[in-house]
Amino acid sequence: MQISWENYVKLMRNLKTDEKCLTCKVSLSVETLSCKRFIDDIVKWNENKTKFIGGTLVNLKDDSRSEISAVNNSSLLFSTDDPDIKKLTALKSPSWENIIKELDKKNKNSQNEKKRKIIFQRTVFAYIGIPFPFSIDLISAVFRQREFAKKTVNNEIINRTEVQANATIRYLKFLFLMKEERNNILVPTLDIDLCWHTHQIHASLYREFTKKHIGQIINHYDTLANDVLSDGFAATARTWDKKYHEPYFGFDIENFDDNGSCTNGGGNCSSGCGGGCGGD
Repeated sequence: MQISWENYVKLMRNLKTDEKCLTCKVSLSVETLSCKRFIDDIVKWNENKTKFIGGTLVNLKDDSRSEISAVNNSSLLFSTDDPDIKKLTALKSPSWENIIKELDKKNKNSQNEKKRKIIFQRTVFAYIGIPFPFSIDLISAVFRQREFAKKTVNNEIINRTEVQANATIRYLKFLFLMKEERNNILVPTLDIDLCWHTHQIHASLYREFTKKHIGQIINHYDTLANDVLSDGFAATARTWDKKYHEPYFGFDIENFDDNGSCTNGGGNCSSGCGGGCGGD
């Protein structure tokens, strides 16, 4: 597919936008392209069991990478020996609404329904709205991270050495709080989230650290709705106070209302991200 870069940006920012290929003149959207990628990967996996379907490589118990889990999970949900899956791969004009409806119907009241639901959710998340061969929408992720960068760059408080040093201790406390609050989404303060982002840059070390000390790899969500973040932040502050007998803010915010204001519960108190052990 060939389109101008301006139209490519429009295409990637709107799931329903249609753009015509400059070569073949076919109209396509992010939705149709990502649906087609999902269906193509199901077909490829059935032809070659080493061509894994996105979202199936993750072990459901500890979030580790497991090819055995990928084969078992894909066999459970996406084998074309099943006539319904075979029919799904033959769709000429697929949509996520139809795909999700058909797979939900197939999984409902089936054996291992709970496990099927988790695998299905992870798999769809790895494809929906993503037309290229990654399991995350990198373009949207960059847009979201710009907001985080705005909050941290040239921030008078965050740039203080003593705040950064204390933040590393608070970050560890935050992780261990997650271990105890496995079924809840915890929302970090900006200083904690800066440590969190920095830790994740070293992906293999982050993976091993969280598996060893928390019991599984900790997910970092930056797509949570504002109301979820607001409620989660308030709940995290209460849980933190109960656990550590100290305020959730690790620095003096009295009279500070510029660059990341926390005064009167300002929106920049939280980082805009959340995390948790996943729950069910």
